[in-house]
This record gives sequence, structure tokens and C-alpha cells, in this order.
Amino acid sequence: MRFAVKMPEGDYCYCSSPEVLVTASDAVGFHEALAQMEQLQADGFTIAGWLSYEAASAVDPRLPVLGDQTFPLLTMLASRRVERVSLPQLAAVTAPVLKPRIDQPAYETRCQRLLDYILAGDVYQANYSFRCDLEGISEPFELFCQLEAEHPMPHSAYIETDSWQVISQSPELFLKREGEQLISEPMKGTAPRRLTYYADEQERLALAADIKNRAENIMIVDLMRNDLGRVCEIGSIRVPFKFEAQRFHSLHQLVSRVTGTQRQGTSLLEILQATYPAGSITGAPKVRAMEIIADLELDGRKAYTGSVGIFLPGGDFSLNVAIRTLTCQSKLAKAELGIGSGVVANSERHLEWQECLLKGEFVAYRQQHHEVFETMLWQGEYIWLNDHLKRLEQSCLYWLIPFNRAQIVSRLNEAESEYGSTPQRVRLAVRRDGTVHLVTTKMRQSGWGDKPLKLCLSDQPIDAASPYQYHKTDVRNHYDTAYQKALANGFDEVLFLNQNGELAEGAISSVFLQQQKQWCTPSIASGILPGIWRAKSIRKLNGKELSLSIENLKQAEKVLIGNSLRFEGKVGQIWFNDELVWQEPVNASR
Repeated sequence: MRFAVKMPEGDYCYCSSPEVLVTASDAVGFHEALAQMEQLQADGFTIAGWLSYEAASAVDPRLPVLGDQTFPLLTMLASRRVERVSLPQLAAVTAPVLKPRIDQPAYETRCQRLLDYILAGDVYQANYSFRCDLEGISEPFELFCQLEAEHPMPHSAYIETDSWQVISQSPELFLKREGEQLISEPMKGTAPRRLTYYADEQERLALAADIKNRAENIMIVDLMRNDLGRVCEIGSIRVPFKFEAQRFHSLHQLVSRVTGTQRQGTSLLEILQATYPAGSITGAPKVRAMEIIADLELDGRKAYTGSVGIFLPGGDFSLNVAIRTLTCQSKLAKAELGIGSGVVANSERHLEWQECLLKGEFVAYRQQHHEVFETMLWQGEYIWLNDHLKRLEQSCLYWLIPFNRAQIVSRLNEAESEYGSTPQRVRLAVRRDGTVHLVTTKMRQSGWGDKPLKLCLSDQPIDAASPYQYHKTDVRNHYDTAYQKALANGFDEVLFLNQNGELAEGAISSVFLQQQKQWCTPSIASGILPGIWRAKSIRKLNGKELSLSIENLKQAEKVLIGNSLRFEGKVGQIWFNDELVWQEPVNASR
């Protein structure tokens, strides 16, 4: 038995040999367990574990749930011996495959029944969910460590007993007690991530403004205000913020915060009776929503949409909403994952299905990169420094990497004293943990040289649907390999097409074509990095961003390539599979 619970500082409260196991399988045992937990807290124990969704009926008999006698209503591990640790970097675990227990037509049929309840006025909103099976989960802790390494979540926890293991990668805070303050952060409203920083930011801002998602969110905020009002001082309920669209690795979520001052002498049972389970995973009104859930869902939820968290010595606690949560049985090498969405009157059934599948993608999500970086020229000063730092910051925001501009500028300023008078190639990288690495080398040459450049076209297309095409990361082996091959064969650069046959970019450069006296360059959507030299050249040449084909390339009057290290280079020839596909006209001039 063991537990690992994410703490606000980013490390984990870890215990490998808990001294006390507290568990309950019925209402009487549940109430006794809560009293035991409060005594353990008073005695200096740290406690971590889960409350199942089905524990709701033990909290309040009016709350109906599907029975599941195989899974405990409550399991808690308690110890006086805990550590604060960073999770180990373990060997990669094969990404499990989700197998929904319901297909889309059956889901949409049940979703329509729920919409009928809403239109009849039974509820404003209800959270309809289903379970997915996963096989091959023999090492749940290793999977938890990998998921946390790939996309850490603020309220993650791992709880392991002899019979069950719960992996909760939750972004949502159900309830926290800090002294006399109770804090909840309802999360309702979802949007997908996009490929570029700008498109992704537009999606995030659109989520914050979306009427449907705001309506879902405010219903749960109001429900939570009412719930907390049952155990908090009159007039103390506050909503410090609402409709904050937060970015996570695999999606955007709309978050609000509700706070209140707990009345003196309120017990843990009374707090749970007022608030449990979280309204964001039931609906509103809560009792009727749970009745409908029990009618429509096919099986019990177990840990999913219950709560996992930690109780600290002295009385404080922090409980998540157990979404993005796997309930595992390692002895059987299997697990289940619940996924669902909040359905309201204007919900579209097929979109709710897509939202559910989107929420399950985190299990297979793997980051390929270890760092984002910029390569810039120092020539008495850092050329276009602010542009490089802006693009670097945007990529850090996109990938949720800590970005400390002041620290980076300080490192750059310190390095300047070592450059002398020789131009330098400066590689500035920010690792996934936020650490900064700076590597500088003397420039071998200025620009591209005197002769017109000889280019080739790669026969390996790039994937414009990959986010790595739009950010400067260390995921560029396909570029580096093709570039070195091109150099070995006497070329100066290699150009790429995307999977749709559109011209994209070079391994180290952006490309411009002149057609009928008009300069044009491939659009960002073709799968290219938003180059700094490229942006400046668009303004300088009055260029247009277009979808360009190899035929456009063959018919070009002039071709330029460039980057922020070497600036502009004039192209003389372009080859593809030993065939000359373009050559600078004899009378070409700028």
C-alpha cells in the first residue's frame, strides 16, 4: 500500500508504508470512518485516499446511485511518516487503448432521453458519462508517473491498496479547507487545443465567451454557492473569479472559484452532506440530476467523479473532483476510465460524444519534445531579440512550460561578455521544467555565400496536422537528417512539401516565390514555423501568404530563402529526385 498526492508547491506527499487503513463499504461504516479520520488528523496523521461516487448515498440517503458492492465507498491510508518527493522518471509505459462500453448511436439515444428530461423541466443540466475498459495495466504507479511527467495536473493523486489502485489526474478542485476557509473551483466547459499559439489562444478566449459553456459553468457555480451556504457563515460566500479559460495539455477548461467561511464546529460529515458529490459531475438540481444519471448510465462510477485527496494534520484537507481518473486492478492487468460531459438544453448529441472522447485522450497523450528553443544572431547585439523572446514565450505558454523572461535576459546579458567581436550563433533553449540552457558558437560565415543557392526537395512530406511543425522544439530529426543528406550531396538547403502536396519550408529557412511580380510565401496552415525573418520579409516585400504547390514553384520568376541567422539568400536551382524542377531565369534581377 502507498500513496502520492500532488501538493500546491508541485511536489508530492508520498508514503510507501501507511500505518492505518480506513475503509467502509456501507453507510454506517462510512460515518464511522469519517469520525476516525478526524481523530487521526487531530493525532498528527496525514491521510490520503478516495471517496467513491457511490458514497453519495452514504452521505445523504436522498442521493440515488447505481450500486457497486465490489468497490469500497471510502478507502483512506494514514501515516505519521510521509515524505515530500519528486516522482521518479520511470521507463515509458505503452499507452493503453480505450474501449468504450457504449457506441455512439447508443450514447446518442440515451443523451436524447436526458435532453427530454431537460426540456420537460426536470433539470437544467446533468452530467452523463460512460465507462471505457483498458487492458494491460499491470504497473499502475509507473503509468501514473508517466502521465504526470507528460502533463502534470494540479490535483493529481495515486492511491494503492492490495485490491485496488486509483490514478487520478484531475485538474479540478472539489473542496479545500484552509483554516476556516472552504474553497471550490467548479470546472465546466471544454474546448480542444489547436496547432498554433494564436489559433489555440483564440480557441481559449472563445471558450471563455461561449454562451453554452458559460451557462453550464454558472449553473454549477450557483449550485456550489448554495451547497457551501449550508455550512458557511451567512454573507461569507464569494465568487472571486468565474469563466476563466485554463489551458491544459490536451484541452481547455472553463473554471470558476467559490469560497466561504466555515461555521465553527462544523464536522467533516456535515461538510460532505452539504457539498458531496461535486455539482460539476452531477448537474442541477443535484438530487434530480443524480436520479436521472442512475436511470440512464449503464454501470457504477466507482472512484470516477468521486473524490481523491489528502487530509493534513490539524484539520485542513484538499479533495479533487475525480475526473481523468482510472480505477485499476493490477492483479488482473485491467482498468476502467469514466468519461462524460455536462448536457444542457442546447447540447448537440454528436458534439457531446466528441467531447467525451476528447477528455479521454490524456491517457494516450505523449509529449515528444524536451525543450523549445530559439536560434539567433549576436552581432554587437542580439538581432531581433524581442521577436525571438516573444515567440519563445508563446511556445512556452502553448506547451505549459515555465517562462522567466527576466532570468533569460540576465543569462543573455552575462554571456555577451564572452563573445568578443566575432558574430555568434546563439541557441537559447527552455526545457520542459523551465530550466534555461544557452549554447553559443562562432559564426563560420556571414549570410549564404556569394553564389546563387542550390536547393533540393525532400521526398518525405511533413505532417501539417502535427503541432510540432508550428513550434521550434527539439522534435526535428526529420529536418536535421534531410538537411545533412542535402549538404552531403552538394545542396545548400532542402525544402519540404506537406502531406497534401503544399510547399511548406526549408529545414533551416522560410521560402518566398515571386509570381507575376508578386512575392508570396506558404501560409502557416501548410505546416510551417512562424519565422521571424519570414514575418519581416512579408512586410518588406509586401508579400502574400498562400497555399502553394510544386507547380507554383516550377513557374516562379524568383525564389528566395532566409532565416534570422543568415537573412536573405537568392536561389539559383531547385532539384527533385535528380530532376531540375526550377532554375533562375538568366535575366532575373531584383
